[in-house]
Amino acid sequence: MGAYLSYIWKENPDLVIAATSGPNMIASLVNGLLSRKRPVIISQRGWDGIGYEPQKRLKPRILQKLVRASYTRAAALVAISSGVADQWTHVPGIKRNRISVIYNPVWSPEIEILAGQPVSLIWPVQKDMPVIISAGRFSSEKDFSTLIQAFAKLRKKHQAKLILLGEGSLRASLEDLAKQLGVIDDLTMPGFVENPFAYLARADVFVLPSLHEGFGNVLVEAMACGTPVVSTNCPSGPREILDGGRYGALVPVGDADALAAAIEQQFDNPTPAELLKTRAREFSVEKAAGAYLALAEDLAVQG
Repeated sequence: MGAYLSYIWKENPDLVIAATSGPNMIASLVNGLLSRKRPVIISQRGWDGIGYEPQKRLKPRILQKLVRASYTRAAALVAISSGVADQWTHVPGIKRNRISVIYNPVWSPEIEILAGQPVSLIWPVQKDMPVIISAGRFSSEKDFSTLIQAFAKLRKKHQAKLILLGEGSLRASLEDLAKQLGVIDDLTMPGFVENPFAYLARADVFVLPSLHEGFGNVLVEAMACGTPVVSTNCPSGPREILDGGRYGALVPVGDADALAAAIEQQFDNPTPAELLKTRAREFSVEKAAGAYLALAEDLAVQG
């Protein structure tokens, strides 16, 4: 908070845009204490609509009161998906018509350039063997365990490889699961790679198996590479990105059978790459920036 106050006093901005629960609360509550008020736009990134993670040093009820006080005082509210906006209305005093939806700025021309570069490691598959890829933090909410189970089911019918990009506390347990299911030799986990887009572009199917998301940036990134996608219909973001399934399959959360079937369907009848790339461009940096500028201009007019 001290650094934020120092910045406000030194730079004296006309507008503040904050994101995530902590900065949101600080920006809004501090604004009420300043002699010169300025509009504060706060952006909700999470999926649960509450806007905080309970901490041991504060009771959740206290945090709820802080969220309500800070969010209702903000000049404008922005959610990164309609699903997040709907959940946000669980905060008392927040009406849906106060919330603007501005999707995350994901696509840029650089993604398509990086997608054409070589991978940094030896591609771990034979030339004609299909590759399934996913990426993210190895944590429970990403549910890579269901993806490995789906992959094991798929391997009974098809030769294929699974690549998981990322790191996290569940790496060892995911490797153990792959061993138990007999697919460890078909699983590659290279950790974080310098250019994930090169990997995404060379895969046959990208899978997002998450239990929940705020938006699902990596889904857009895979589409920007022209890679067919499969996602769980989790709250929230994927359903909006895929337009209800038009641009890729949506399957129930935690359903390994449905996930395996959807992957197989993309093997047999992949979504055209150009259709995916065109859709990904709708989530551009320019579009998101333009939406924030328009919102700021509206606030300026309102005074």
